[in-house]
Amino acid sequence: MLEEDNSQAGNNSATEKSPEVAADELTNDKTANLAESGLDSAYLTPDSSDDPESTAAAETSEHQEQLQADNGEIKLGTPALLQVPNDGTEEQAAASQTATDEQSQEPSLEQRLADSVAISAPKAITAQQSNNVQRTSSFSANPIKTGKINLKTITANTLGPREQEAADEPVLRGIHHLFNNRFSQAKNIFEDKADKDPLYSLGLGSMAFLIATMVSQAIFFQIYEHDINVALETLTNAYNIATAQISATKTPLSERFSNYYRSMTSKEEANTQQEPQAEFLSNGTMRAHVIVAESCLQTAILQFLQESMFSYMKGALNLKRSYKSYNMAWQEFQKMGQQAYTLLDEDTISGIQFGIGSIHLLLPMLPTKVLKVVATFGWTPDRPLGISMLKECAAKKRVRAPMAASMLLAYYSILTTFAPQVLAADNLQPAIETLLESQQVYPNSSFFLFFAGYTSRLTKNITLASQSFEFARDIAQGELAAVEFRLLSQYEMAYNYLMTTNWQKAAEAFSELQKEKYWSEAFCNFAYGACLEALGERTDAILAFAEVPQLVPAKKRSKMSGLDAYAIRKVETFQASGYQDMDFTMSALEILCINNLFCMMEPDVLHDCLKLVDKALESIIEREKQEYEIRMRELAPGTAPPNYFDQRGTLLLIKSSILNSLHYYRDSILHLNWIIDHGVAYQSEKWLVPFACWEAGVTTWGLEEKSKSIAFWDRALTYTKYDFEYRLTLRVNLAIERALEQGVQRPAPNQPDKGPSTNGRSRMPKSTSTTLPPDDEE
Repeated sequence: MLEEDNSQAGNNSATEKSPEVAADELTNDKTANLAESGLDSAYLTPDSSDDPESTAAAETSEHQEQLQADNGEIKLGTPALLQVPNDGTEEQAAASQTATDEQSQEPSLEQRLADSVAISAPKAITAQQSNNVQRTSSFSANPIKTGKINLKTITANTLGPREQEAADEPVLRGIHHLFNNRFSQAKNIFEDKADKDPLYSLGLGSMAFLIATMVSQAIFFQIYEHDINVALETLTNAYNIATAQISATKTPLSERFSNYYRSMTSKEEANTQQEPQAEFLSNGTMRAHVIVAESCLQTAILQFLQESMFSYMKGALNLKRSYKSYNMAWQEFQKMGQQAYTLLDEDTISGIQFGIGSIHLLLPMLPTKVLKVVATFGWTPDRPLGISMLKECAAKKRVRAPMAASMLLAYYSILTTFAPQVLAADNLQPAIETLLESQQVYPNSSFFLFFAGYTSRLTKNITLASQSFEFARDIAQGELAAVEFRLLSQYEMAYNYLMTTNWQKAAEAFSELQKEKYWSEAFCNFAYGACLEALGERTDAILAFAEVPQLVPAKKRSKMSGLDAYAIRKVETFQASGYQDMDFTMSALEILCINNLFCMMEPDVLHDCLKLVDKALESIIEREKQEYEIRMRELAPGTAPPNYFDQRGTLLLIKSSILNSLHYYRDSILHLNWIIDHGVAYQSEKWLVPFACWEAGVTTWGLEEKSKSIAFWDRALTYTKYDFEYRLTLRVNLAIERALEQGVQRPAPNQPDKGPSTNGRSRMPKSTSTTLPPDDEE
């Protein structure tokens, strides 16, 4: 059994040992908050240099000196939430003291994460003080040009590898501008030859792709329509130009036969000491094939993020095209052997590594139905190979290096937030290492600051996460993507407020987002009402809920997102009872439960949430008691008996998720059994059973019954057509993949999966019962 009590003690110990920082030079409230996050004050001195390049170099040099201050290699420790301290014996206490002394000399994992955020602190402060005017729309004032390309003017690319590298230097500069938040400069460079060179066009498409995908992170993977259209159009242009270059270099059939005949007859010539050199595709052709593949890959990712089966199938087709080009390029690369590094330019080689590495990370995330289609490609997911190739690509510091680092961080940080109970132990350390390496090269990048924010959440450091999101917003002020980053920061801050139960701040954030009309108006208004309800302002909450259905016209509901559908369904349920059942719901906590955020919250906050859930459960019991007393006194054949299965099931799922996050695994067993046993009784909350199967897997995972975890997660995949199906599918697939990598045996399909025992208890405990200590303390 996993020592969960020790893990909890480790959390408390880590909290007590948070490093102190000097705050003498802090000049405003934002920098003062940095001291609370454990950031070194050396990073907080505003930079007086006006030259962005020299400023970036100075920050990088300063951070490298900080890292070199330690003798030898820095040893990374385990984050506080995952530490397992000793059991209290004298020998173990002495060992613990020794470890503490070592940690005081070496930066902890959390301190290194704080350092990575601090790299961008001076720039964020300077940007905030500059008071740049923000545009109302990023692309309306300075739109990306996506005009039609005259493919008849595209000619074959005859440049050699070294000539190509020299010709692509502007693209490399554009990429550096892009990842240092100089979006307008990057855009100008890419647009210069975007109508005739596929790499320039791909750079422009990648820019729009990054903005669209980063914005989509904040909204349950629902992409803003304008951003995705811009990205798709520019990527299509890159695809068409590269395809035209390939067509222009195709050898006529007569010339192929002539070349073949010469190669055969040359073998018979006398006095020939060398065998004829093998003929390979030219560098220009290989470069075009890689760009075709990458355009299709990014298009597929955008389509996968739209979360519908139709978009998934379109994404699978584009992934197939991408695979076909990458596979051809990979086979040609292997055929070249060591000559590849002289026959190909560095950006083409790193493009092959980026593409193949990305596909190997992407495949396991797809729904089972799509995976069956992808299986026909002939590739099976190989995560270690994918990570290795992406790391090699990132290390070369060429055009695809920051994209490769972003792909790694998307896996290590964003995807880990889907299933931190299973993934965090292995992914936190490489996430922070990748962040530090990337931010030394791109210290002004809002992209990497958002990754730092997501990673900070995994360590339960919500203060540092908020700093990261705010810095990302401030650094982007006045730039092309300022609006996107401002709204994304606002959305992530709203969730941080929810995770600290700061309902007032969360309500203000969601209200502002709804007024912006940028993402899902219906959901933002629903979340706003949920926060007002948590504050006890029921009248205002009801007024907010009543507006939700009006924000999605009836004629658009057939194509509305799952996010809108969820918000409207919840409000219609409230309206069906005349808002008389509001005491039986905790909508704000339900949002946290759906997003699997309880496991990233502090224990004290979780205990407060438990009290709220128990209070709502008591309200249901009291209402049922009143209704049954009436039925005992009067005949009521036309009145339906009390039916609060949906409300009770939702509250019990929230409670189970909180208990699992506190490592009270056995306390959650009875609640999860009740939810699953009453699956047929739910009228509107069809998502409860599959989400309960996920939590049951987390429970058995914590109890070291990991084969049962896979059985429960496999069962979750059998359910369809419920709210956030694709989100849960991704979470489950990631967890199963990691479990199988760890050697956990998958139960046979026909093997009955008996769940954890309730130890003979047959009655559901009272909602007000005191929670037992963690299972490991028994």
